[in-house]
Amino acid sequence: MPFLKQFSVLFLGATGYVGGTLLVELVKAYPQARLTVLLRSSTHDETIKALDAERIEIVHASLPDDRAVIVQCASQADVVFNCTDADNIQLVQALLEGMRKPGSSSKPVLIHTSGTQLVMDDAEGNFKEDSKAFSDMVEDDILRIPSTAPHRDVDDLIFEADKKGDISACIIAPSLIWGFGSGPVKKNSMIFQFFVRLAKAFRRGFVIGEGTALAGTVHVQDVVSLHLLVLARALAGDDLDVSSYAKFYFASTRDATFREILTSLASFFHSKAHPGFESAALQSVPFEETVKVHPYAYLVARSRYVKAERGRTIGWTPKYVEERMTDEENMFPLLEAALAQVELEE
Repeated sequence: MPFLKQFSVLFLGATGYVGGTLLVELVKAYPQARLTVLLRSSTHDETIKALDAERIEIVHASLPDDRAVIVQCASQADVVFNCTDADNIQLVQALLEGMRKPGSSSKPVLIHTSGTQLVMDDAEGNFKEDSKAFSDMVEDDILRIPSTAPHRDVDDLIFEADKKGDISACIIAPSLIWGFGSGPVKKNSMIFQFFVRLAKAFRRGFVIGEGTALAGTVHVQDVVSLHLLVLARALAGDDLDVSSYAKFYFASTRDATFREILTSLASFFHSKAHPGFESAALQSVPFEETVKVHPYAYLVARSRYVKAERGRTIGWTPKYVEERMTDEENMFPLLEAALAQVELEE
């Protein structure tokens, strides 16, 4: 789609952590854009409208009852941002149906947020020495992601729509996201609530196996900057003739082992004198035992080994490359906020 001085955006995920932060920056970066924000309820209408009351229109819709509304909204948009549930295939089907415009001189653009659980392996705490990183610069790496992987069915649906020429689609798959967001509703990543719930379930510092399994990390503002860069390229028509898989981007800046992550988690709970955390030491626990304590403990045992290279070739310059998510000054405030939210919900 060639650059338009004015263009219309359908935005999904405005009340979320990544989506809300992206919406704030989108409003600032593109004062000419007309924005329709899709919300499931009216709870946060005033908060969202306050970002720019003149340019933001709010539409309420949810599946399955309001599918026709979602299709209609998508049909009227030049650009659709989907920053909601990366596994909601019914939602993406409705968006693609609306965006399909046979005979149109320009293709609508879909920018979809996925995640690196796509490439999560079957490790049980230890990094697998024969692991090969998935690079977003190697199309065969994207193609070899199993069809059964989380998010893959949705991503494949988007790839197919792009191949058919119905839309121009870009997919961004962030690794573990950290940092406080600037969105109007959610400011913190759900992963930190998960970490808190893990610690409360185990009631001591723990690590699965040796804890050498890897996960990429990335600051939320760096995730947002990649989304905006991809949008700028789409508006300029830079990627109209490239492969669908050449518009897939990992967003990741620094790897961390789960031992590092769980060490920070135990140190935080020890600093709070939380019951069971008389010390910050980690006890190695066999994989099969951990999943008995918490059914999703496997998420801190399995690597997501990626190389985020394509974004840098188009000018992505993340600002938080040198900072570690696991450093006390970064992780403790995020855990503090997550602990308060978890205790509020208990």
